[in-house]
Amino acid sequence: RTKELASYYLNLGNFQRNTRKLKEAEDHYRKALAIREKHLAETPESFTNQVSFGVVNCEYGVLLRMADQPKAGLPL
Repeated sequence: RTKELASYYLNLGNFQRNTRKLKEAEDHYRKALAIREKHLAETPESFTNQVSFGVVNCEYGVLLRMADQPKAGLPL
């Protein structure tokens, strides 16, 4: 299922970010974000989808701050 895949990408991104593999982490955050975005578009009233989308954005924003790109993370 795609929700589990999004969680997998998020967890892998977090692991890679924490081990300073920032480029690899970014790739996984983007994949998780694309899946979560699709779910949110399909059911925008779903609180779970709203929260899941927010979590990915937050974690991706942390990565951008670590990569000295804090302005890129502001929209997240």
